[in-house]
Amino acid sequence: MLLLQSTLLILYTTITLSQEPEDNTDVESTSSYNDTSVRESSRTNSLSKEHHRIVGGKPCVKENHGFMVSIRRPLHQHICGGSLLSRLWVLSAAHCKAWYCSAIIGLTNDKTDIDSSIVSSFAEWKPHPHYQKAKLINDIALGKLEEAVEYDSFVRLPNKPVSTDDLLSACGRKALVMGWGAMSHSIAQATEKLQCVYLPVISKDECLGLYSSYNNPVKLMSIEQGICTFSDEKKDACSGDSGGPLLCEDVQYGVVSWGKDCAVFPGVYTRVDVHLEFIRLTMLNKPFVFSGARRITRFSAVQMVLMSALVLLTRKMNGVPDVPK
Repeated sequence: MLLLQSTLLILYTTITLSQEPEDNTDVESTSSYNDTSVRESSRTNSLSKEHHRIVGGKPCVKENHGFMVSIRRPLHQHICGGSLLSRLWVLSAAHCKAWYCSAIIGLTNDKTDIDSSIVSSFAEWKPHPHYQKAKLINDIALGKLEEAVEYDSFVRLPNKPVSTDDLLSACGRKALVMGWGAMSHSIAQATEKLQCVYLPVISKDECLGLYSSYNNPVKLMSIEQGICTFSDEKKDACSGDSGGPLLCEDVQYGVVSWGKDCAVFPGVYTRVDVHLEFIRLTMLNKPFVFSGARRITRFSAVQMVLMSALVLLTRKMNGVPDVPK
C-alpha cells in the first residue's frame, strides 16, 4: 500500500511539473520593476473559518511594516491585506475581489493611526488572468491606486524565480506573516492592531500529508505551486489576512491564500516568485500571456483523479473513516 501511495505521488508530481510554464525571467528582466518600487476574505465581522487570520501572534513594530496595506470596503470594513509595491500598485490575493474598495496605508492601530494614514481608492483591480476560484490556483492580483501616494516604504520581491530547496533554505523557521484578521478561531472578529507571527515553512509532501483527511482534492492542487506553513504551537494566519505578505529575510515570497481551520491544518500561500512576469507587465500596463494555461487545462482532470486517489489512500492508511462520524 505504501508503494502504491508513492507511485501515485510520483505520477501526480510528474504531471504537474510537466505542465508548469517556462519562466525565463532573470535579474535583468525584472530590473525595471525593481526600479519602480523596490485566508476567503471577510464579508462582515464574522470571518470565514477556512481562510486566514493571525492566531498566536503579537503586535507588529511599525518600522518593520510600512508597506502593509489594509483593503477595506465602504464604511472602513477590513476585508483583506496587501503590500505596497510602488506609489501606485498594491499586491494582494485575487479572491479578495477588491473592486470598489480602498487601500489604507501606514496603519498600525485602527483607533490611533487611522487619521494619520493614507487612504486611496482602487482605480483598477487586476487579478491573474488565469486565476481559478475553485482550485485557488494563481490566487494573486494587483490593485492600481487612483493616484500616486506620497509614500516611500515598499515591499521587496525576489529578483527571479527560485527552486523549492532555495525557498525552504531562505525561509526556514523565519517566515513572517502579518495582518488584521481575527486572533482566535472561536472569535471571528478583526483585530484593531496589526499582528505579526513567525511560521515554519514546510515541504509540499509534508503539507499534502497533513491535509490527507481533507476531502477537497481540487483545492489541494494549489499546493503544487504554492508555499505551506505549519506550526505545532497553534500559530497561523486566517480570515481577514488574505492577500497579506509572507516574508523571508525581508523579501515577500508569498501571498496569504487559504487554509482550513486556523492553526489545525497548514496555511497555503501563492508563490510570488513564479508570478514576477505577471507583476512586472501589469505594473507597466502591458498585456500578460500565460504560456502554461493550455497545458494546465489539459492535465487538470488527470491531476484531480490522482489527487483524489492519493487522498483516499492516505486516509485509509491513517485509519481515517471515509465518512466523518
